[in-house]
Amino acid sequence: MQDVKLYINDVLVDLPADVARQLRLSKGGTDAANIEARTADQSYSLTLPFTRVNHALFSDHADLQTTGKFFSVSPYRARLEANGKPILSGGWKLQAIKAGYQGLIYSDEVDVFALIGEKTLRQLTGFAPVAYKGQHNFTGFLGKSSRESDVCFPLVAYGNFFAPEVTEGVDVAPSALISAPIEVDDYTPSVYYTNILKKIFENIGWKAIGEPLDDPFFSELCLPHVGEEYRWNWQELLKLQAAGAGPYAFNLGNTIKPEKEGYHDHYWILPAEATYNPARRYRQDAGLPNHQTYSVRREGGYDAALSVQINSYHLSDSASSQVFLQLLRVPHGATLDKGEVLRSRQLAQSANVAPGTYSVDQFTPPTWPARVLLKTTYTYTGTSSEDQFTIYHYDVEYWEFNTATRQVEYRTTQESSTSFDVEGYSRPTTENFFYECVGEAKRLYTHNGSGGFATADEPGGCANTGMYLEPTDRLIPVLLLRTPLAIKGTVSMSVSNVSFSVTPSGEVGPATIDIAANLPELNQRDFVKSFMVLGNLRHKVDLQRKVITFYYRDRYELPADFAIDLTGLADPDACEFAPATTARRFLFQYADDTGDALLQANKGFADKVHDTKNALAEGDQALTLPFAATVFRTYQDAGRSVLLPCMASQDQLSAPLNTVQWAYGYVPRLLRYEGISAADDTLPMAFMGGRSRYGKSSFAGLGWQDLYARFYGDYITGIVKGHLLKSSFILPPDTYERLHPAKPVLFNGIIYRLNKVSGYQVAGRDTRAEVELLHIVKEAVGGGRPKASDELLGKEFSRQEFYPAEWY
Repeated sequence: MQDVKLYINDVLVDLPADVARQLRLSKGGTDAANIEARTADQSYSLTLPFTRVNHALFSDHADLQTTGKFFSVSPYRARLEANGKPILSGGWKLQAIKAGYQGLIYSDEVDVFALIGEKTLRQLTGFAPVAYKGQHNFTGFLGKSSRESDVCFPLVAYGNFFAPEVTEGVDVAPSALISAPIEVDDYTPSVYYTNILKKIFENIGWKAIGEPLDDPFFSELCLPHVGEEYRWNWQELLKLQAAGAGPYAFNLGNTIKPEKEGYHDHYWILPAEATYNPARRYRQDAGLPNHQTYSVRREGGYDAALSVQINSYHLSDSASSQVFLQLLRVPHGATLDKGEVLRSRQLAQSANVAPGTYSVDQFTPPTWPARVLLKTTYTYTGTSSEDQFTIYHYDVEYWEFNTATRQVEYRTTQESSTSFDVEGYSRPTTENFFYECVGEAKRLYTHNGSGGFATADEPGGCANTGMYLEPTDRLIPVLLLRTPLAIKGTVSMSVSNVSFSVTPSGEVGPATIDIAANLPELNQRDFVKSFMVLGNLRHKVDLQRKVITFYYRDRYELPADFAIDLTGLADPDACEFAPATTARRFLFQYADDTGDALLQANKGFADKVHDTKNALAEGDQALTLPFAATVFRTYQDAGRSVLLPCMASQDQLSAPLNTVQWAYGYVPRLLRYEGISAADDTLPMAFMGGRSRYGKSSFAGLGWQDLYARFYGDYITGIVKGHLLKSSFILPPDTYERLHPAKPVLFNGIIYRLNKVSGYQVAGRDTRAEVELLHIVKEAVGGGRPKASDELLGKEFSRQEFYPAEWY
């Protein structure tokens, strides 16, 4: 009978009278194919009696009862000793208080995977927001490793295909081609594989370390985006800051003058060079040669600001004129006079403009009386009956349309009464109004027909000072010279210090990229399992430090010289020999992607079947990675071939563009990020302003041949060509404590690996347990009881030794 003691929080607790029956321990082996098959060393359920010592320990913590297997937040530290030596150290999990204090002991090698639970990758927290700024830091991201950044930028083809209409044997419908340069949202970032793995453990308060995490095979792996539309940080990418120092000289010869009758509009597009233009939405406009405009990429609310310094203005003609500083919203393909005026400020109602800085923006609503606005719209009564023009007047106190003289007469707070001629145009329509802001309400003033005004309040009309824009819109900053009659003289103007900025609102998108929100909906434990399988890894945990360390098998398992000798602790004749697996075939495959027709057409190309050649075994055992295979396709650009991973299916490639939305794939993929392309290896990228280097990727090391060599070569070969030995062993407590999957076991001259120990009766008379040992050989076929040969000494097989007929 062993002298067994249990300490909880360093207090010697009272054990039940039938401790020899209740107290049993178990050990599990490590299985890289199924991380959940390896559980921590633990006891069976044990009920401690209601005694004064036990009650003092547990009474204050009864409210902390929870059910579940392993919880590192348990307040109880446990140490089980046999004959004065520790046999199991770890924690005590209080499960219930019923007829005693019921719980179990679990080792420091806690089942950390149970702590992860059933959470997905999108539930990860703690990733630093990615401050992606398009062209301003794209190249910097290309060269960053997993130690420097959570994201990388391999170019993946989601539908941004290059001409001609064929990509590696797949006919692409001309209507589906996107042969224009790549825009910022055509180029999505990927997330580094090891950074995700580390974050999974950080989220449960642990730290993942180990040689595999620094191995380039893993540190270069990345997950490209899959699923729905990528969640871009549009609030930052669509910003614009542009400025022009000048001076710039304007005259009638460099204006844009739409054809009109009866009056003349002359537009000067204000020049400015972008200083901050992440998505390069401020660019040369094909419809307005030699001019830059801001093209909207994403619908939503925007704010804008525009200012200019007027140095001088001269109009030699005596006819009255108007000069406006305006921000226009003009649809693509439309002329400037068809645009909508979003902001306007009248600078002059005469032949002179006072020098100074003038601005229009959305941030300060007009206030009474300084900002009262009169808007008058006139329709031409001649042949071009659809022509209209609108005149804006600020600081208006009074206005009237004189039917006799066909003039609009008005008076402002800054000027005496004046008028302008609208010959050839109708009387202003009933849309004429001016307004003031009373708090957030807009008070409209409508002409009452006798020189006075009727008023109506529009609640909230002055609260929203932004603009709602759509992707078909362009923002164009202009100076507008308007004259009712043809100018007979000359016009000249000098301006400087042009400033133009656009700021998207939160409605357009966030300011930074949320990494977790763009990860695939993949279970976190499946992700960790993929890591274990890809490297045929083992692991150890340190509960005190909350550290999990990953090892390659040859670094984890000790050599045979360190074997624990169990010879003599079991009857050799009573041992049961069995195949390590009952499967006839092992099938290695990737997760399926039924949405990729090209993968479906080549079904099985990524599968590897391994036949155990055991005639008595039946069925298949499948090992599936939670990733789909990646197809690389060749695209043409400027007469050369470019090899890119593709996420679009064959069906999508052949469908008309107006009937298909490009998908980002369905099942997660893996890529090897190879860094920035060579200096002469470039692609056309609109958001970079021309051809640019890009991030390259490959599938190196991820094909089934590679994975077979990494995984099957060790794990599968061992269980296919080895055998299990099962028997009842009498284990001294110190021997039981030393058993570990990393330590080889010697039994009757053969080297084994611990597979499982169950029902160890540490407090019983003979400390008996059921033990399973796995004999790993490299060249054997089949299984069975070994014959007397060198193999009995644990030497490597030199020929086929076992045959199916030997199984019994």
